[in-house]
Amino acid sequence: MGHNYGLPTIKALFAQALHCAYPACEEPLLFEERSRGVRTIAVQIAHIRSEKPDGPRYDPEYPPELLNNEENLLLLCGKHHGAVDQNESVFTTDELVDWKAAQLAQGGGTTVSDADLADMVRALESTLSALHEAL
Repeated sequence: MGHNYGLPTIKALFAQALHCAYPACEEPLLFEERSRGVRTIAVQIAHIRSEKPDGPRYDPEYPPELLNNEENLLLLCGKHHGAVDQNESVFTTDELVDWKAAQLAQGGGTTVSDADLADMVRALESTLSALHEAL
């Protein structure tokens, strides 16, 4: 299932953070090796509340139109995104809301160009499709 985050939402998420939202994880948002001209996304967009009824932390009371908005999304590295979604009874909605607040408090986020975003969106869609199919 593809996601419709929209470029403004993705830009806002990256502008709000410096690294993975998992507490004490310092995985940066982007992997960069300037000497080789490499710049690629190092995190994944994660839902606080799932958009699917059988997904992690699904909340039937949460407005469907807000599921893919930035207030319901946070950036997690691949290691933590999978662990958080596979253990939803351990990682609650309230806890992820707190992580989101802490990620916002990181400030001084990462600036990405529209060209970088287009590449990242393609990579995210592929990664998220694979992740959701695996769940």
